[in-house]
Amino acid sequence: MRTDTIFYQLFLTFHSLLFELLGEPIDIADNYQFISAEIKEKAFRFDGIFLPDREDLPIYFVEVQFQEKPDFYWEFIAEINLYLNQYKPVQDWKAVALFAQRPFEVKSLTAYPQELINNHRIIRVYLDELPAGSIGSWINSVNSCSGSSSPSFSATIIGTGKNRNCQSPSDTRYYRLALLNQTMNANFAHIQES
Repeated sequence: MRTDTIFYQLFLTFHSLLFELLGEPIDIADNYQFISAEIKEKAFRFDGIFLPDREDLPIYFVEVQFQEKPDFYWEFIAEINLYLNQYKPVQDWKAVALFAQRPFEVKSLTAYPQELINNHRIIRVYLDELPAGSIGSWINSVNSCSGSSSPSFSATIIGTGKNRNCQSPSDTRYYRLALLNQTMNANFAHIQES
């Protein structure tokens, strides 16, 4: 299973995940619709776009990076500019670069990407630096292992849900996460057999 597909499913299943990773109030997710859009030109595909339903909230473009890629920011910026040109949204925008680890970050930035980072137009998140037990650290561990350490996560997360006496629809998040984890483990096992 490709990382892009995993993140598409995660963002689709857990609509508030992006805002949780950014340290923003997760209830703001209620104002966004998650999509994945193909841009016509060179057939770029975003890992995700969070489109707000209000003009005063920014669009969030999301790209996930689990390996070194020297042209990462240039390609990301090109995708964003093509999208903005093609769709001409009225909202402002921000970009989120989710890195598995800081070493996957581009080593030498030129002025333009650095300016976008300095001005908080591009926000960088390093999943391996998020607190242990957070969904971000789980995402990183699922991607970095062959599925061997993530089965225990299902039991842990289900136990957390039970310990919290999950009764409201929002508490089913623990169970959906465990289900997604089990699906991904099955896919990892299938890939290893191939």
